[in-house]
Amino acid sequence: MFVSITEAAMSCEANQLREAAARLLWVAASMDLSMGLAALKRVAQSGGDLAYPRFLKMLLIISESDDRVGQARIAQILAGGLRSMDMPSGSLSAWGASYFGQASQNTVISASTLRSVPLRRWGPVEYLTLWFCQKTQRPYLSDHAFRKSLSSLITLVNMDDEARLLYPQKIIEQLSSGSEGACTRSARQRLQALSEAWAAGSAPDSIAAVAATYPWACGDSSQESNP
Repeated sequence: MFVSITEAAMSCEANQLREAAARLLWVAASMDLSMGLAALKRVAQSGGDLAYPRFLKMLLIISESDDRVGQARIAQILAGGLRSMDMPSGSLSAWGASYFGQASQNTVISASTLRSVPLRRWGPVEYLTLWFCQKTQRPYLSDHAFRKSLSSLITLVNMDDEARLLYPQKIIEQLSSGSEGACTRSARQRLQALSEAWAAGSAPDSIAAVAATYPWACGDSSQESNP
């Protein structure tokens, strides 16, 4: 059976991500919670613009694994980040950045331009949601990829009761303390609806459905990608 170079590269990347996720679980299990949080932040922030999407993929691999103990440990570490307001975070360009509002999907964006664009840091759930529903330096996520990824991510967070309670509260507080200029009105409404459904105890799939459909669809199928 022959495989294309692209298929081989994708398979290699998937294997590398699984290995990286396994290493992350090992690190999380072998350190105390504060050191584990520092390790997660280091992974999330080292490696340039692609570091955070890669970190999210690792969290999704962990969520979809059979390692319940490892999942609970990661969720405990995230709870610590929520308590200290020091979550592993990634940068997205602010929606008001005029360059991205005008650039076409075929535009080549220089490194100097990227450095000049206003950025805002977000936790995993907020990052994934804004990646899906507003123009940033990343291609839009497809509806299917967003729903599946968000549900899986919330399932992972819910492995710790404190994280499950704190995360939606954190999003609500973040929105009330001032997110204008960093995300669109539609995105803020979507995050508000998501966090309220989460705080009310809705199932992860239901929360993802709320986030994907409220208040209106705002993806661009011509620029879809996967996390």
